[in-house]
Amino acid sequence: MASPVSLTVSDVETALLELDIQEAEQSPIGWRFWLRELFPEHVPYEFAPHHELFWNWLWSIEHLKRPSPFVACWPRGGAKSTSGEMGMVALGARDIRKYCLYISETQDQADDHVGNVGAMMEGQSVYPSLGEKLVGKHGNPRGWRRNRLMTSTGFTVDALGLDTAARGMKLDEQRPDAMWFDDIDSEDDTDKTTEKKIRTITRRLLPAAGKGMAVLFIQNLVKEGGVMDQMLGPQPPFLADAITSGPIPALTDMVSVGNHIITGEPTWEGQNLARCQEMVDDMMMSSFLAECQHDVQDLEGGMFNHVEFRHEEYSPELLRSLDRVVCWVDPAVTDTDRSDANGIQIDGKRGRVLYRLFSWEKRSSPLETLKVAITKAIEYGAQHVGVEVDQGGDLWRSEYTKACEALGKKLGSPYGSDTWAPPFTSERAGAGFGSKQERAQRMLVDYESERIIHVLGTHEVLERSLKRFPLMKPYDLVDASFWSWNDLNRGDGKIHRVAHPTRGGGVKHGEFFPMHPERLSGYEQAALLDRERRIERDEDAVRKTRKMIERMF
Repeated sequence: MASPVSLTVSDVETALLELDIQEAEQSPIGWRFWLRELFPEHVPYEFAPHHELFWNWLWSIEHLKRPSPFVACWPRGGAKSTSGEMGMVALGARDIRKYCLYISETQDQADDHVGNVGAMMEGQSVYPSLGEKLVGKHGNPRGWRRNRLMTSTGFTVDALGLDTAARGMKLDEQRPDAMWFDDIDSEDDTDKTTEKKIRTITRRLLPAAGKGMAVLFIQNLVKEGGVMDQMLGPQPPFLADAITSGPIPALTDMVSVGNHIITGEPTWEGQNLARCQEMVDDMMMSSFLAECQHDVQDLEGGMFNHVEFRHEEYSPELLRSLDRVVCWVDPAVTDTDRSDANGIQIDGKRGRVLYRLFSWEKRSSPLETLKVAITKAIEYGAQHVGVEVDQGGDLWRSEYTKACEALGKKLGSPYGSDTWAPPFTSERAGAGFGSKQERAQRMLVDYESERIIHVLGTHEVLERSLKRFPLMKPYDLVDASFWSWNDLNRGDGKIHRVAHPTRGGGVKHGEFFPMHPERLSGYEQAALLDRERRIERDEDAVRKTRKMIERMF
């Protein structure tokens, strides 16, 4: 009896890379020819070695035969999801699978991927029946929705979110013969969340497999200890015999200074140095390192690294329940500084709890930054837009006016209608507030006391900024979040009532909400104080008149 042959992952990878290379490059039935014939707009560049490995694996799949699973840890922007979506089309076009699940962290994410698969099937002309919807006997489409594709050939793709699967999933009698896992991890996952995801995959999804099931698990490495991180370890929690590709960074041997990439070797020509620098300009270096370089370890010594951030889903009801909402901007003077960016933070407060609603950090011109701040401030019903004016001085007020004019908004009352912009206010960091670290330290106390909640949406931008502070620039969003926090937390505890703008369509202009007077801008505080003094003078005059009348009678 022959002894079993032990193959390492590298042995399998090498074998697959050598599998029918000539056919793949030249034959009409090879994957290179097939991709360029069906999807020329999606494959304008030469394939990288890790792309070749994936397509050789997919082209080796046979009907009713189980292939080794494929785990791909590729960078964001590296044709990760596009390859998975085209691969799903290939399963149907080659008629080697009938019922496939496209699985993501949330149902919305899975729906988007399946929508892209449907658009690809409808957009190609080589397989007309693949783009035809399955219809019933009365001509009505049986399945071509956001979360399900059913073609006239019988090929079916269902979208499934782990959040849906965890609540209770019902599959048709037909068992899936392919499962594509794409975007499973989230940066905000706790250890318990990751355990729950693995439990859902191993106890609810994989056991539902049909004969010869093909499995793809594709994800960038977004969290240390997450599902993908464990899949790359020596003892993966599932798919023990998988072929592993990665982690593949966008650049190898990268050298950077601040937010400027000095040098690096691209792993794919479709994500070259120029494209990577554009991504850094958009998302900043810390996000690029996490999303494209798989650098997910927290910087040791970061001020907020120990904080377990609290989260809550956004809802119009939440927005309407807030006592007050403000928007603050921490600006850079120009958009050419390689270290600094512009930060925008919109927060609201209800009772003692502060809700972080919107976070934005990007290198941009002062005018464009203020236009974003004004637009979002109106969307969230912020009382005013505040700017730290240590850089640029009073020029920011005139720049704010220009931004309002560019948006077709007027300054003044009645703010709350579509044609009016929020008032402008400002603060100077040098006016007794301390250094950036001292300001952040004051805000940290509320994080440690669990009095700050991050509303899901743009929270990852803020959390990356907090985790790198003060070890890596830019610091602007942390500073913007301080000014917003400081604005909402000043006050003597006395509740006053003032008019506020429309918020989320549920509160009309002219209604009232509670507010602390010290949380108003300087101009608004002065106006309110003057009004209170006039009331006091009137009340004093009434008392004196009454005493005079009493003495007379």
